[in-house]
Amino acid sequence: MDALERSILWLGVEDYTGLWEAVLEVGVDAEPSSYGEARVRAGRAIRSLLTDGFIELFVCQEPMNNDSAEIVLPENYSSTLREAEFWQTPEEGGKSVRFAATEKGFAAYKKESGWT
Repeated sequence: MDALERSILWLGVEDYTGLWEAVLEVGVDAEPSSYGEARVRAGRAIRSLLTDGFIELFVCQEPMNNDSAEIVLPENYSSTLREAEFWQTPEEGGKSVRFAATEKGFAAYKKESGWT
């Protein structure tokens, strides 16, 4: 797990986190040359974390409500992540895609960060 994946995983440990927030995390690691580059790098990290079973994706109605979050099935990950609108800050009443850490992801984060 690289530093960006670890940072993004932490966001998912804390709470449901929007894809657009993962893009902002890219700038913490190393300044991207453009928003597009940051989105690509965040997308790679998100895909890696999904593949490892460390996070799950959810479609949410904004403002986000835990009761209305719908899980995205693994077979729909790619098509969901390709939707440009989900990488932008959503408008109130709009849909967003958020991620959260799984128990496996939380355990991996604790191991990677030395959290005992």
